[in-house]
Amino acid sequence: MNPKHQELHELLETVDVLRLLAQRGRQEVRGFSWYMVVWGLYAALNLLAELLLNLSLWIPLLFVAFFFSTLPVAGVLSSFGIWLAVALLSYATYALSHQWVLTLAVVVLGATLGYILAYRIGIQRQRYRPLPLKVALAPRIGWAWGMVMAGMSIVFWNLIQWVPSHHIGAVSLILWGYALGVGLFLSGLMHPGFFWLGLAALFGIPIATAISPEAGSWAYVLIALAMAVFGGYLYRR
Repeated sequence: MNPKHQELHELLETVDVLRLLAQRGRQEVRGFSWYMVVWGLYAALNLLAELLLNLSLWIPLLFVAFFFSTLPVAGVLSSFGIWLAVALLSYATYALSHQWVLTLAVVVLGATLGYILAYRIGIQRQRYRPLPLKVALAPRIGWAWGMVMAGMSIVFWNLIQWVPSHHIGAVSLILWGYALGVGLFLSGLMHPGFFWLGLAALFGIPIATAISPEAGSWAYVLIALAMAVFGGYLYRR
């Protein structure tokens, strides 16, 4: 082959690889944005249920959120089967042991295995074509979110053993607001908009909570809704 033709052929192959990476990168941002929609709505709806209806639905809706988060990847039946199994195992663990720490460990392990299985199914059915792990950001940020929230669950469980009951609401808002802010701050690696939402959560929720727990709750609701709306905008773009 003529050297010039060979160089042109190599250049075209490089362009094709870059085009494929760019396409997969857009897919990665879109998939990540779906998670922000699901978990933003999860946080907002739960706090609204507490504020307006005096209902605590964090645990039951957790598995619903897991289901919706893997819906585009694994499909309806596979997602339903995976998260129904994790939910039943988690509830059975608590019913038999009455130990929140053990139950949390089962939830974290179940969620880890559930996501691995959901994405493996998605890849096998060609519903999901991931970037190589060396360059993919979304999985790393997603695991960071999971570890931040799981770690905060343990911190919160320990603190409520010592905090007076009339202060638990304010302490909960500050801690979970901080966890939300850290997760959004990390998500700024996917899009700068999440970075600014993270700053708003890190500083806005504690400041609002210092005014009153109700003000902190509404600040949390607004930031969680903004997270979902902005994620929806990126998903549809």
